Amino acid sequence: MTSASKIKSIGGEQELVAPLHYGVTNSGRSSLRWALASLDLSGKTVLLPDFLCEIITDVLQEQQIKTITYAVDKDFSFSLSKEMIEASDAIYLIRYFGMNTTALCQAINDAQKPLIIDDVFGIEPPVIETQQPWCYFNSLRKISPIADYSQLISNQPLVSIQPALLPEFSQVKYQAESLKTDSLLHGRGEEKAYLTLFNQGESLLNKTKAICLPSAKSSVLANEFYRQASQECERRLQNLATAKVILPVELYADAPIEFPSFLPIFLPQRDKVRCGLMANQIFLAVHWPEVEGVPNSLSDSILSLPLDSCYSSEDIAFVCHKILELMDDA
Repeated sequence: MTSASKIKSIGGEQELVAPLHYGVTNSGRSSLRWALASLDLSGKTVLLPDFLCEIITDVLQEQQIKTITYAVDKDFSFSLSKEMIEASDAIYLIRYFGMNTTALCQAINDAQKPLIIDDVFGIEPPVIETQQPWCYFNSLRKISPIADYSQLISNQPLVSIQPALLPEFSQVKYQAESLKTDSLLHGRGEEKAYLTLFNQGESLLNKTKAICLPSAKSSVLANEFYRQASQECERRLQNLATAKVILPVELYADAPIEFPSFLPIFLPQRDKVRCGLMANQIFLAVHWPEVEGVPNSLSDSILSLPLDSCYSSEDIAFVCHKILELMDDA
C-alpha cells in the first residue's frame, strides 16, 4: 500500500507546469514590438538575416535599433561569426516557411545572446532548450483565413503593455475575404472590389505603431484552427509530398517541417515564370522582395507554392507541371 505521504495532492485548482509567458496580438509586427520591449532592446544592436520582410526593419528602426546583417543561403543556412555575436545584444532568427533547418536548430542550441525567433509561417515553437532569454512569435494571418492573430511566447516575463484595438483592420479583411469567396466560387462581384479592401486593410495596419490585440472573431477562429490543426496538417503534408514528387529536388528548399505553409521554389527566370502563371490564373506570392539597403541572394529567385487544404493534390500537381512547362519556355 502506498504511503499517504507519497501521494501527490489531488483536486483543487489545476497547476501550470510550463514556466513560460504568453501574449496574443493582432499581427507579427505587434508581437515583435512586444518582444523587443520585453528583451529591452531599444537603442541596442541586433544580428539580422539579410533575407527578411521589410516590416521587420521598419519596426527595428522605430526602436532606434542598430543592425548587423548575416547572409542567408539558398538552403536557408547561415553562419554567425564570433565577431558578429560579440558585437550584438541579441540575435534575430527567422524560421523560414516553418522549416527546422540545421542552421536554425544549431543557432538556438548554441545561443550566447538573447533570441528573437520569427515564425510567421508556423503554429508553434521549435524545440528551444537554450537558457538565454528568448521570444518566439508567429502570425496566423499569414497561413490561414484568420485576419488578425499572433502568439507571443517567451521564457522571460513579458513587459506590461497598454494594448490598443484596431477593429477596422479585421473588419475590412473579413469583408474582403467574403467578397473574394463570392467572386471565385459563385462568380459574383469583381476582383477589384476585394483587392481594394485587402489593400485598405494593410494600409490601416501599416499606419499603426501600437501593440494591438486580435479581434474577438479571430480569437474564436484561432481556437477552431488549432482544434483542427492535425487534420489540416495532414492535408498540407499530402500537398507537399505531391509537389516534391513532381518538382526536381534542386528547385525547392527541403528541411524537416511540422506544419507546411508554403514550399519555397527557386527559379532563375522567376519573374517570367510568375507572369506565365498569372496568365493561367495562378497567383503565387513572393516572400520576400529585397529590402532597400539589405541586399541578399534569394529575393530575385524565390516563389512560394501554397500548400493549405483549400487546394487538392490535383491543384498542386497542375501548378507544379505548369511551372516546369513555363521554365522550358523561359
